[in-house]
Amino acid sequence: MDSKMIKQAVLLLILSIIAMFMQDQLAHVLRFMLHLHNIVAGVVGKLTSHFGTVGVVIQSIVSLVLIPVVFGLIVSALFWLVKHMSMPNMMSVIWIVWMIMLVAILAQGSRV
Repeated sequence: MDSKMIKQAVLLLILSIIAMFMQDQLAHVLRFMLHLHNIVAGVVGKLTSHFGTVGVVIQSIVSLVLIPVVFGLIVSALFWLVKHMSMPNMMSVIWIVWMIMLVAILAQGSRV
């Protein structure tokens, strides 16, 4: 086996153990993200309610995209404050947060 592969397997095992011990805290973070999503969807829904069905689609798209982008910008700004250079993997952070949001919304049982 390659040493990178072994490192990744060990990292996956360690993160899984940490996640099992921190289940309650992670559940609170997911609930907060869903609550934030519902707030953003409500605000955008008020702005797009007169568009009808198209407004609902716009509401869903904007509320799903806005939170990961803002989170990625915050993480990137903090990185810049510490390192004084642009964050090399900002889009990776945005994609990961977007995927977590999507899975949490779908697991909640509501439509995106």
